[in-house]
Amino acid sequence: MQQTKVLIVDDMEVNRLVLAGMLEELPSGIDMASSGAAALALLADNQYAVILMDIHMPAMTGFECVSAIRKTPNIQNIPVIFVTAAGHIDKFVDQGYHLGAVDYLVKPVDADMLLSKVRVFVSLFEQRAKLEASLAESRAIQHKNDQLLNFMAEGILGLDSQNIITFANIAACTLLTSNREHVVGRSIKDFINPSASQQNWEDSDFNHVFKDGQCHHMDDALFWRNKKETFPVEYTQASILEGAEIVGGVVAFQDISERKKDQQQLLNLARYDQVTQLPNRSMYWDFLSKSIATAERTNSSIAILLLDLDNFKQVNDSLGHDAGDELLIQMAKKLTHCVREADIVARVGGDEFTTLLLNPRDSQVAATIAQKMLADIAQTFHIFSHDVSVRASIGIAIYPNDGTTATQLTKAADTAMCHAKSSGRNTFKYFSRAMHERIEYDLKMTQELHKALGEQQMTMNFQPQMQVKDHQLVGFEALIRWHHPSMGHVSPQEFIPLAETNGLITEIGDWCLIQALQQAKHWNDKLSGGHEVNIAVNVSSLQFKQNNFAEHIIDIVERSGLSLSLLELEITETAIMEDPQKTTEDLHKLRTAGIRISMDDFGTGYSSLAQLKQLPIDVLKIDKSFIDEINQNDSSNAIVKSIIDLAHSLKISVVAEGVETLEQFAFLQKSHCDVVQGYYFSKPLDMANASAYLRSALSSS
Repeated sequence: MQQTKVLIVDDMEVNRLVLAGMLEELPSGIDMASSGAAALALLADNQYAVILMDIHMPAMTGFECVSAIRKTPNIQNIPVIFVTAAGHIDKFVDQGYHLGAVDYLVKPVDADMLLSKVRVFVSLFEQRAKLEASLAESRAIQHKNDQLLNFMAEGILGLDSQNIITFANIAACTLLTSNREHVVGRSIKDFINPSASQQNWEDSDFNHVFKDGQCHHMDDALFWRNKKETFPVEYTQASILEGAEIVGGVVAFQDISERKKDQQQLLNLARYDQVTQLPNRSMYWDFLSKSIATAERTNSSIAILLLDLDNFKQVNDSLGHDAGDELLIQMAKKLTHCVREADIVARVGGDEFTTLLLNPRDSQVAATIAQKMLADIAQTFHIFSHDVSVRASIGIAIYPNDGTTATQLTKAADTAMCHAKSSGRNTFKYFSRAMHERIEYDLKMTQELHKALGEQQMTMNFQPQMQVKDHQLVGFEALIRWHHPSMGHVSPQEFIPLAETNGLITEIGDWCLIQALQQAKHWNDKLSGGHEVNIAVNVSSLQFKQNNFAEHIIDIVERSGLSLSLLELEITETAIMEDPQKTTEDLHKLRTAGIRISMDDFGTGYSSLAQLKQLPIDVLKIDKSFIDEINQNDSSNAIVKSIIDLAHSLKISVVAEGVETLEQFAFLQKSHCDVVQGYYFSKPLDMANASAYLRSALSSS
């Protein structure tokens, strides 16, 4: 039964809270409305034991609200207690009672009196609810009894007070014996539980239903046919009463054999993957849980191999879903052939399979199976006249070393599989405690990262960028820094990949851009004499994949007030080349708006000269790894010089990062590099020191 509720209606919040506080000890829910209209809205969806109604309210008075209540059939009988100021009671008593108020309370309300009155109405409401529920139950039983004679397709048995069958319709006779003479006159016990002793029969639930004058329904039971075989039935039994005396009973039943077959088919659909016919995740989970229980009793082990296809999506996208399904079917056969019949292979995801090795001889068995799987998968698949090559990553977890529950083991195998992927794919990894500790550490760092922005733990540093030909400051690269209150400085190399993994990178990236734009705007507003300072901001590859990325960036810059031409977005070579078509579209939008585009970490990715020529790039940024090799050997110098010449031939400027020595700078100057940055000139500076650096650079120019 739902919780009984009281409705308080008053336009003043303090009055509502005071009345609600007085009723705290009641086991009732309290709803509050600040107006008559709000009260009527609540009444449309809720039942209340009593309403405490203020009289003086704007828009609709308490009297008007009660008048509306009394005109609404399903709520017109709810008791209403008016609450009014002492000076107004005489004026309103007659009017309130005329509308059907049950009582008045004068402000300030006496808490004990209020509680006493409301408790009475709550009790009456609950008693009425119980009575209505009882009547509804009686009507339902009567409805079943009334329908019994209409169930002509079902078997119907009439019983006397001793449970002897006195009536059986044709369906009942057909289902039980096919002979009416073999049904009527026999005890119902012969068809319910013929082998039970008389005492057990007397104590059975079926017998007690009739003894207690009850009605009972069973969705799934067994009846006996000729005491020789059982068949599944659904049945309803009900007592027949004359006054208070039980004079017999009736049983209506139907054969549900076909339904049981259908249920089994549905169960198979629910437990088996319809593409590969392998057990699905549900059946895998059930089998693993039972296997763990057995392994615990027998002190045996289990190995789980979780396999993920590394490039299944490419097959689906290039050859279609039918080809993808055919690949999965062939994959299932290969995996099944790698294990014993006693083991289980299941498809637990779109391109994920799991293998349970039951009681392997030792942990090395799992490695042997994993190697065989990878070798078989490495062979070419023939899919609809196409030769398809795929690779896989496998994670291995062992019971009980890596977990003692299905959840723990599966999570451990998944963790190991992720490490296999990050280790270059097409390999397998065993779960280790170090992996677990890394996950725990990442979870902790993720939580701390969530708090970092809100608690202002993040700051921006700025590294000067110098023009090579005249040593003039042309701008700064904005770099995020995280100073944790207890862990101290956290490297961007550590928290940026974590932010990309957990989805925080978009929020962090936007914050960095906004902070950098604000600082650049502040600097440029103070400059004079035609001087301008650029700001370069890094963009994560995940940010670049956002829908409407270019529009989003342009909107942020325009709202900052900084000229779009003073912003340079640094996007890694890898991010740019992941989806060249979308990349080109977004970069054109940004450049059209006036924003400069820099390809960061150039030389570490896989862009070709032809692709580079087609991309709307303003700047190539040579990766620090190349700068470190300057003057180490002739080939290193030649590579850097070639990158600079290549960029200039395409009308692209070149920035060299990580310049730390005079020799490196001299070579870059001789090679006509455009802009440099690095510790040779300055490390990244906080806002105050960057501002001082800017002032010093301008004063010396």
